[in-house]
Amino acid sequence: MPLPSSVNEEENVTRVLYGDRCTTDAVLLFHSHVKSRFDAVASYLAPSVAAGVEDIWQGLVKMKQRGVWIRLVTDITKDNLQYCKELMKLAEVRHLEGIQGNFGVSEKEYIATATIDSKQKPLAKLVYSNVLEIVSQHHYFFEMLWNMAQPAEQRIKEFEEGVERPKTKLLGDPQEIATAIKESIENSNELCVCSRIEGLQAAYSYFLESYKLVLSRCKQGNHRGIKWLTTIHEDNKQELSLVEIFLDLGVQIRHLHTLPPMNFAVTDKIFEGGVARLEEGTLGDKMLLSNEQSYLEYHHEAFDGLWDKAIDAADIINDIRKGIEKSNTEVIYNPKEALHRAWIMVSSSKKDVSLLFSTANAFRRQMQEGALDIVQKAIRNGANVRILVPSDDDVDTNSIKHTLRKAATTVPQASFRSIDKSLQTRLTLLVTDKDDSLVFELKDDNAPNSHDAVGIATYSDSKRIASSYQAIFESLWKQSELYEQLQIHEKMQREFVNIAAHELRTPIQPILGTIDVLRDKLQGRANIAPAETTITDTQLEILHRNAKRLQKLSEEILDATRIEAGMLKLDKELVDINDMVKNLIADAKSMIPPSKKIEIQFKPSANGQEGNPFPLFVNIDQVRIFEVISNLIRNAIHFSTGQENSGESVITVTIQKSEDGCYAIVSVKDRGAGISTEILPRLFTRFSADKDKGGTGLGLFIAKNVVEAHGGRVWAMNNDNYKYGEKGATFSFTLPLAD
Repeated sequence: MPLPSSVNEEENVTRVLYGDRCTTDAVLLFHSHVKSRFDAVASYLAPSVAAGVEDIWQGLVKMKQRGVWIRLVTDITKDNLQYCKELMKLAEVRHLEGIQGNFGVSEKEYIATATIDSKQKPLAKLVYSNVLEIVSQHHYFFEMLWNMAQPAEQRIKEFEEGVERPKTKLLGDPQEIATAIKESIENSNELCVCSRIEGLQAAYSYFLESYKLVLSRCKQGNHRGIKWLTTIHEDNKQELSLVEIFLDLGVQIRHLHTLPPMNFAVTDKIFEGGVARLEEGTLGDKMLLSNEQSYLEYHHEAFDGLWDKAIDAADIINDIRKGIEKSNTEVIYNPKEALHRAWIMVSSSKKDVSLLFSTANAFRRQMQEGALDIVQKAIRNGANVRILVPSDDDVDTNSIKHTLRKAATTVPQASFRSIDKSLQTRLTLLVTDKDDSLVFELKDDNAPNSHDAVGIATYSDSKRIASSYQAIFESLWKQSELYEQLQIHEKMQREFVNIAAHELRTPIQPILGTIDVLRDKLQGRANIAPAETTITDTQLEILHRNAKRLQKLSEEILDATRIEAGMLKLDKELVDINDMVKNLIADAKSMIPPSKKIEIQFKPSANGQEGNPFPLFVNIDQVRIFEVISNLIRNAIHFSTGQENSGESVITVTIQKSEDGCYAIVSVKDRGAGISTEILPRLFTRFSADKDKGGTGLGLFIAKNVVEAHGGRVWAMNNDNYKYGEKGATFSFTLPLAD
């Protein structure tokens, strides 16, 4: 159906026309209908059709002669530049890069073609419509594109002056990416690349000739050179060889321990960013391309900052050949970044975390900011966490010791210790896995948060530096351990002095009192009846018993002194331990005070089902072992209640043969009050007496050393069923059986 010669002849028409002649006639007829306004949007091929097809060109000329206002939005390129200049004689022309589709709209009519096949060729298919809604819609669409477009005069000036118009686009075709990279390399006056080692492999595979071309220009003074930032893995010989190839070509390469997440290259003209991870030897399938000046300036500045921090690859390779450790040291000026780095180091640690805080306040701040959560992450990774904190002057619940106890309760798997305040510095030291170290400078210890409190930080992955800091930490850790032991020792000594004074006073007073009574009797012989001047057995017993206590105390002190001096001597002989203990128990019953009802039972080792004791020969100092067993029985008697019919007045002495048949095991079990939790960890150490229950604490210390001198060991525990009514404790020791 032909196009109507006038819109008044047929209203609301939309048609598709086919064939060169038909479409050309339709365009000319459309042009003849235009009264005052003609707007057109066209792809980069359309100007060649409008200016190159004579009939269409004449149609536009006639419109111009009738005073029609003609406007055109198109993509002005180097190829269609001359046609656009011709069209500018008849119309106002603007440039919009990449515009697709072709349509024209007048006051009341609309024509369009989806594609134009080639230059200067008439249209093969055309859409026509005079439907008001369609015409109005394309008026609006044209105005939107017109406002977005650039004046043709400005675009043409850019071509004539060689100015590259700012543009940013994402490339997704590998061939397109390869072409863009090759052009950027060869057209550059400088080239800076920041990429993982895979980028260098891709450069070798695809652009080696382009690099050689640029570097030859550099030697002639026509290029500023190529800089490449990457991470060099010292254990990969293939990568090292690749780096050496590019170094020999003249590429400047530096090593950076941590690269930005995006691979990028920047020249004096263009920026290229790899938004996808490079696989080995490939270019990836996405690349951001931009010549925006702000992009270039930003990435040049970013590259220069990274370049200044990096290490020359030639030095790295030279160190690797010499077997020198490759390391990275970084000064971190931003406190937030430094603290974030520290938390990452702790949470990702797999083996060890050693942390020395500069002050008690530094530790408190970190506790408030969630450091214990980070510590728990390290522990879940299997790391051994140790934290040292200088003590402070507080004595209330805010003291650092109180804070450390709370931290140890929250994270019991970690070790917390305090060191003397005199050892505090203005540095907080962190070492993880004995590989990485981070040192913080303390700027303001009174600041409310860590960000304001710390200053410059220094990070290093040098194992030598880390080991040096670790040695400092270990030294302070041992000092803290010795300091704690010294405090415990001093406390035990004070307690021993008090206990020893009490133990000495206890026998001395009865002795002195008895002596006074006897003196009075003797001095007042004339006034006292003969019967009253007689010294009684009770008085002699008091003197004898308390003198023996003094003798035992002095012997224990002497034995403890000999043990510490390494002068304990043994006079060994072959003894049946069953027979020895049996005789000892007979004597031990005399140790039971008349006020206590206690039974001592003996259960020697026996022959299987017969239950008959059999000899167990041991090579021992009989006097020393006799004292050990006597001391254990004496303690059992002392701590047993011994109330008649209470069911708790039995002391059991057993002898067993160890499962491996190498040792005799002697055990003394009582049903007393048991061992206090405070004393149990240090039961066999010097001065470990329970001040509430009496004794000097030397007896068990001597017993342990005597048994160990015989090649045995000694231990103690509260009875297994203590919670269920079976009170008391069991002391045991072993002696090697004679061959």
